[in-house]
Amino acid sequence: MNDEQRRVALFQAQPRGLGLFFRPAALSLAHVEQLHDAHSVLLDEKIVPAWPIGLVLTGPNLIRREKSTMSKFETITYVVENRVATISLNRPKTVNAISQRMRQELKLAIDDAEEKDDIRVVVLRSEGKGFSSGTDLTEGLAGYKTIDDQIQTEYKPLLIGIAESTKVYISSIHGACAGIGASLALTCDLSIMSEDAFLYIPFAALSLVPDGGMSYHLVKAMGYKQAYQLITESGRLSADECLQYGLINKVVSGESLVERTQAWAEKLSAGAPLAQKFGKQIMRQVGGSSHENIFDMESKLQNHCTSSQDFADASRAFFEKRTPVFTGK
Repeated sequence: MNDEQRRVALFQAQPRGLGLFFRPAALSLAHVEQLHDAHSVLLDEKIVPAWPIGLVLTGPNLIRREKSTMSKFETITYVVENRVATISLNRPKTVNAISQRMRQELKLAIDDAEEKDDIRVVVLRSEGKGFSSGTDLTEGLAGYKTIDDQIQTEYKPLLIGIAESTKVYISSIHGACAGIGASLALTCDLSIMSEDAFLYIPFAALSLVPDGGMSYHLVKAMGYKQAYQLITESGRLSADECLQYGLINKVVSGESLVERTQAWAEKLSAGAPLAQKFGKQIMRQVGGSSHENIFDMESKLQNHCTSSQDFADASRAFFEKRTPVFTGK
């Protein structure tokens, strides 16, 4: 097989997203080989991946933004039980590739959970074989002029919405968790992972930088050198490695993931909402603040806590040797 035949054969073997946006003649053999190698990990897992959000696609095949209002969810499920909201990515045939519709529905679910006083904890999980294969590449830029426009308009509100939420977010991760899907999972406050799950960071193999805040999460947890190596080598991290670096909190068996996640969420939902909300607010600011600023923030927020009904009841419960009932007031 000569170089030209190999280039075309490898191109035709790529995941479905590529065929919609590139003509074979537009890519060199080296580029096609790079694309092929970049996703060998996911292909070995029998997963048809979407591509990282950073890939810029242009051309006549772009799908324009939907203007219809959503009367029901099509790409996620949203259930509330025992003060726990569970948002499940539900596109298992694409390994939960994140489409524009899914981004819109996630935003609606996140906003709804934020507004509901009877929701204290939000679990983010997925149906099917894996957590997420990344963005849905078949949609291209979905009507935006640049990838920056798309990320800032559709992804940033989701991720910042989780980071700045007054609720506790738990990501429950199984199978492959790749690209922007990994950024989504790591943005949550807490994470639990099945022992066979892994994070996959494929960006550099496509001459891309990480996005969705991935660099922030990796450097903060791993340090610059380890994080830079992972990014430049388009590496993957096992569940145990994620636990070792502090990227997640718990590793459990695949069979017990759903049960253990729900039990954890319900335990937290019985905790003190004010302590959880203000504790999150403080700790999210630590990386960009001085010791003195954090000290002052703790002091001011402690005013809110000590003047609350929950503190008064918890104090009485301590002396009465009973379990306090927290209302968030």
